Amino acid sequence: MLDSDRQALNVEPHQAHHDESDADDVERLGVHAGTLANRVKQGKINCGEAEGLSGGDRAELARLCAENAELWMERDVLKRSVVLWVKEARR
Repeated sequence: MLDSDRQALNVEPHQAHHDESDADDVERLGVHAGTLANRVKQGKINCGEAEGLSGGDRAELARLCAENAELWMERDVLKRSVVLWVKEARR
């Protein structure tokens, strides 16, 4: 976790209101307001305070999606190989 992420989690929960203190927090942390809101939200998810995918869950989902795509490609190659093998066997 980046230091700015830790700082973002310590920001008071007045994020829903865009007032001067929000602007101060954004300026102090050196991040865009949207980035700060995203980091606060993800921090709450990671801590179990909000519903959603934690950083680890997102990484696991990405890994599984990549593995699934590779398995589908392998399956398609095998299907084509069987079709060619059957055509050769019938000759």
